[in-house]
Amino acid sequence: MDHGSSRDCTLRIWDVRQPNFTMLLAAHDFEILSCDWNKYDECLIASSSVGKSIKLMVEDALVWKYDHHTEFAVGIDMSVLVAGLLAGTGDELVYVWQQGTNPRAA
Repeated sequence: MDHGSSRDCTLRIWDVRQPNFTMLLAAHDFEILSCDWNKYDECLIASSSVGKSIKLMVEDALVWKYDHHTEFAVGIDMSVLVAGLLAGTGDELVYVWQQGTNPRAA
């Protein structure tokens, strides 16, 4: 499986053995800048957008939404070493946090 982000606010997921995408997710209200798979849960995908948010989705269901950036959320990465560990970039900051927690918590 592979994935892609787009200007039309959707995530497109496809099986690389097939000619067309297999799933289209209306993920954000603004352009999507980055997306990533979760190695530990193959159904979980994270995306970041111009709308300053990062979303975690399972298929077409929203699992978690993070609105901690003050500028575009330009990147998202899910750890390949630690389940549930995320890193999001934007507003000249990099947040690293555990899924389900507040990235701005002290």
